[in-house]
Amino acid sequence: MAIPSDLEALLSRKQTAEALTAAGYPTSGATLATKATRGGGPPYSKYGPRALYKWGAALGWAQSRLTPARGSTAEADAQPNLGCDTACAADINLPAHLHTKASSHHPRSTIPRCKPVAPHAGPEGPDHADTSI
Repeated sequence: MAIPSDLEALLSRKQTAEALTAAGYPTSGATLATKATRGGGPPYSKYGPRALYKWGAALGWAQSRLTPARGSTAEADAQPNLGCDTACAADINLPAHLHTKASSHHPRSTIPRCKPVAPHAGPEGPDHADTSI
């Protein structure tokens, strides 16, 4: 399948996997199906029994999974953890359509999910609030 030029194009799961692979993000339909069940995949809509993905959203999801360029495998240890410890996908500039609730994600997902964060009561966060007032 060719890479769609229209970011709003609706693609089947198979077409989405083929287009992502053609765009340089090797992805199988089975991976998309698993992520639709467990969480961590691109957003999709249902049309009857079929999952349909907007090309722009699927491409944004794939791009968000790409790590920064590295010169060696040792540099991976120095990269920040963008997994479940991340307060919100907005903190790493993911598109708004990729923000989802933490309750439905798979623990090993590589997509950061928004999760509730207690309001910061002091410069060090809620556990270090200034109680001298």
